[in-house]
Amino acid sequence: MKTIFLVGNWKSGTTLAQFYLAKDKNIFNFFPDKTDKGDYDGTNFWMKYGCHIQHKKWGNYIRKEYFDRVDKQLIMSDLNNRFDDKCKFGLLKRPQFVLNIEFIKWLFDNNVHIIGIKRDLIPTVYSYIRANKAWGQKDGFEIKIGLHPPKWINYIKSSVIEFAVWTYLYTEEIFKKYDMPVVKYEDICDKQNYARKQISDIINYDLNIPYEKIKNLNDAYKTGTILVSRNRETCKGNLNIGSPSKIELPPLTNDEIKQIKDIYNKMKGSVDIRV
Repeated sequence: MKTIFLVGNWKSGTTLAQFYLAKDKNIFNFFPDKTDKGDYDGTNFWMKYGCHIQHKKWGNYIRKEYFDRVDKQLIMSDLNNRFDDKCKFGLLKRPQFVLNIEFIKWLFDNNVHIIGIKRDLIPTVYSYIRANKAWGQKDGFEIKIGLHPPKWINYIKSSVIEFAVWTYLYTEEIFKKYDMPVVKYEDICDKQNYARKQISDIINYDLNIPYEKIKNLNDAYKTGTILVSRNRETCKGNLNIGSPSKIELPPLTNDEIKQIKDIYNKMKGSVDIRV
């Protein structure tokens, strides 16, 4: 089984990329909906095999000494049993596994295409804020959803904005460290021919995905947005369509946008990804 594994910072567009690729009939999407009660990244699947962690010190990072505790053969057997042999590729996505590139390579014996998904800074941070508000964040720092790299506990008293910028830079550094092919959310939305060619070259297979108008949600930080639940209508084949609630998130102010850029410029070049 050839495998494509999508990783990236939270709110970078990995779900959109997942369902975009799954439109090719030769790509088998392992977790297309909530059938595993773990959303599109198969949370329950990875929890079942002990690969889902939220450690106070290590965050989502799986240390190498932990690999031997994981039943690699059982995981691969389970995936192979789910796989449709009529397809050429199996497709997985899990944002926090961007912290676990070595684990992915070990699990798939290096027989895997790992693709990073990246989104512009300001929309990513805004989406972080929106996701945390939707999950019931109160005043102060109470991150409900997000990437948790090692040393994340150092940011426990930080704002969600600062935390989101730090994880954004952390992900950028990982992309560089592993010289990872990176596909942009914006290109999947607005430059589909380019994105399709880029991914085709990465996996050495010509994707067969017809053009479909995909709404680019990057402007939400300028206009404000309704909060969305996680019950997106991807089962109907739609991309970037959410189920709205009555709660609204206002647009970012000019001061908040400046704050995001200032934090990014201040942190850039100083984020340490060594563990």
